Amino acid sequence: IGQKGVVFLNNFVPETETFAVLPLIMSSRYFSRPIFQMDTWGWGIRKETPGTVWQDFDDQQVLLPSVFSAAGYRTAIFHNHPWFVDQTVLVRSFEETYFFPTSVKKPFDEVMINTLLDWIREEQPRPFFIYYHVMSPHQPFPPQAEDSLFVKPGVEAALAVAREKFLAPGGGDAANWSEEELYYFRVMYDSNLAHSDRWIGHLYAGLEDLGLAADTIFIITSDHGELLGEHGRLAHGDFPPWEAIIHVPLIMAGPGRIPAGVRIGDLTGSIDIFPTLLDLAGLELPSGKELDGISLKKLFTSPESGRKTIYVKNAVRTEDYKYLIDRDLFFDLRSDPGERENISSSQPDTLKTRLGEEYDRFMKPYRERCEEAVRVNPLPEPFYFPMTAFTITPRTGYQPFASEKFPEHFLIEPPSGPAWHLNTSDRQGYLVWRPGSEAPPPLKLSCPLIDGVYLVSVLISPLPEIPFSPSGGEFRARFSDSESFRSPASVNRVPGDEDEEISYYLNYGPVEVREGSFSIELDYRPTSSDSAFLARHLKFSPPGGLPAQPAGEKELRERVNNLRSLGYVR
Repeated sequence: IGQKGVVFLNNFVPETETFAVLPLIMSSRYFSRPIFQMDTWGWGIRKETPGTVWQDFDDQQVLLPSVFSAAGYRTAIFHNHPWFVDQTVLVRSFEETYFFPTSVKKPFDEVMINTLLDWIREEQPRPFFIYYHVMSPHQPFPPQAEDSLFVKPGVEAALAVAREKFLAPGGGDAANWSEEELYYFRVMYDSNLAHSDRWIGHLYAGLEDLGLAADTIFIITSDHGELLGEHGRLAHGDFPPWEAIIHVPLIMAGPGRIPAGVRIGDLTGSIDIFPTLLDLAGLELPSGKELDGISLKKLFTSPESGRKTIYVKNAVRTEDYKYLIDRDLFFDLRSDPGERENISSSQPDTLKTRLGEEYDRFMKPYRERCEEAVRVNPLPEPFYFPMTAFTITPRTGYQPFASEKFPEHFLIEPPSGPAWHLNTSDRQGYLVWRPGSEAPPPLKLSCPLIDGVYLVSVLISPLPEIPFSPSGGEFRARFSDSESFRSPASVNRVPGDEDEEISYYLNYGPVEVREGSFSIELDYRPTSSDSAFLARHLKFSPPGGLPAQPAGEKELRERVNNLRSLGYVR
């Protein structure tokens, strides 16, 4: 496909992980609020924090699929990423969505691509815009038929050992790996890339068979790379912008619009994909909308007219040098492309100061525009804050711990100390009332919040094997020091599948937030010494707004299995 079009040899993403990169590619922005959340919308509403709930899109911002949809294209997203659920801004920007699981032994690439090609057959001759997000190159790199391209028969056991080691606790620390083990880890990565390459080729061949390749712009890229032992890690994520993570492929093909056999060595950015697509398709932005990127079309005939500097995640990257400003790391990429030797101490302060000032000067208007895009009215849909989002007082009223899984030992041997325990895991964030506790002083939860009126509810879930049906009277609350504690106005059961424990929303009715500050004081008076439960989150709903639509236990299990298959959940 690269031979039929243009290959950009030095293309870079502006961030280091999917969560941060996709909003910037899809809106051609250097800064943006998220367009999906790093959770599964299990309670039918999105997770927010006091930091994110204020964020809004700037007035000039627009998402790529929305522009194509407005131009008459039919838009669809085909993917197998469990974060991209239907309620997210990303998925809602498409007219149609097709999700496929990852928690299966056989990769779903064949099913995904055949479904995609069937969709195209049905849509002819209407123009279409498709985003195909494939997870088969993603860790933990399951066995593929393509393993045989890189190793001789008989070493499958060595690959299995490397795979198990990677999945074990601490498996992402390259210091624990021998050179031979790292070799097999890289084989796993390469074979999964080869597997994806084969099926992308099948997709392109399908377009050719349909007679559409000559009238289709076909773009291949990635939202991030991967550390394969560099800098001591086997991973990607919220890391410094190392070359191995931000240097990603970019290939564009489209006979008649894109010349064949062009290879461009100048620096380019994935933030430029959006404006390039509009330029190639002959589309205009809606009135009042703007993009930060620039069209790469001119590079097709003038390959030397690319960027000379790339600005990414607090770093400046030129053709020869890389300066990570906040870490004071400086690398000569000509002699040290692997960024092994920090030569910052040998560089004149004037050079580093100049590069830092260039970064600030370039990014300042984009950062300020993002910071100024502040929401002034409450969200029109329900959302929740995990318990970790609040400042909780008194500090002596709870004991923190961190666990990705439910703490089964709470049921066997309840911990000593306060009655409340706070799970500080970013994927959990709940309070646990341990069995056998006596009533402690009330807990006060405080946080910033947009002024307005909210229907406030607390989600309570019984612990496994300890039946608990709150009447509401034992959970009193107040929302200012000047008012009395009151019981919930109602208690709603949150049903699930037959084998699912019932959860309950304790609804305290409308609460007015003023001066950007919210607080709730919870006073729990147990009716039994056997009481034990999770206080999962606080829900904020607009009066008369859309209700939440919680997922059932079966659906949640499938989502968790999909996350686990990709290494997001251990």
